[in-house]
Amino acid sequence: MEENVKPSTMPSQSQALSQPSRFLTLPRELRQKILLLSLNEAYMYDLEFNILLRHLDRCLNGLPRSPLFAPNIMKTALAIRMVNTSIREDLPYVIEKCLVRFEGSMVRLEGSMAVRDMLMRGGSG
Repeated sequence: MEENVKPSTMPSQSQALSQPSRFLTLPRELRQKILLLSLNEAYMYDLEFNILLRHLDRCLNGLPRSPLFAPNIMKTALAIRMVNTSIREDLPYVIEKCLVRFEGSMVRLEGSMAVRDMLMRGGSG
């Protein structure tokens, strides 16, 4: 009885070593996902910074509400942009995704802060 053995679809170890993947040869979707992950730390710093600004706005009632500010996200994106001109094509999409996530997080946090403030005042509005 003859066995049908399928050839391995995985590259051999020597093939894998001879042709390493480089960031720029990865599919665009994967590159953008990696770039988005590289903005996570900046995203967290900007989120914390804006939460503190909102807290200050609430403590000093006379101040106008400050706009959202994302200096770390933009600074990191500019640094990434300087790595290679090919990466520049991916950045507008990545920055937009990061800022949409950032704004969404701030909206949710502001909502929960408003509810907490209302409960602390003991009122319903």
